[in-house]
Amino acid sequence: DAKYTHVYTDTLYSMAIVLKNFEWVGIDKNENVILKPFIFDNGPDYLQEGLFRFVENNKIGFADIDGQKIIKAKYDFATPFDNGLSEYTLGGQREYEKGGEHWSWTGGYESGYINHDGQEFIKVTDLKNNRREAWTKDKKHFLLNHKGQIIKQLK
Repeated sequence: DAKYTHVYTDTLYSMAIVLKNFEWVGIDKNENVILKPFIFDNGPDYLQEGLFRFVENNKIGFADIDGQKIIKAKYDFATPFDNGLSEYTLGGQREYEKGGEHWSWTGGYESGYINHDGQEFIKVTDLKNNRREAWTKDKKHFLLNHKGQIIKQLK
């Protein structure tokens, strides 16, 4: 039966994102809340490269359209995925620009990149010929494809 005034997803997969008690939530077919999407642009985060951001204990993680939590919520801020990577920050705070219409994330004690597998990199090069180099915290050097997947370890 119809009972929600606002529904973000037009198809009920294993989860639907609905406005319930003035809060956006992901619910299962039994209407149990399974996650809370990150709110962006006055609504739930957009699905990009098969994942969207969710919030748990004031941290950001990533889930798929079925509500499966793919990457644990442990980041203070993370961008949507683009070419297989998301930029993340630990620590810091949201700052509003003049007029309060736009905000950005500033500060933090660690920043880097994360791929769909949850692997973290502290430095990556620009994408060139669908490849990029990346380095981990422990100084391992990798070649990544355009989806952020590790192709091979470099010396």
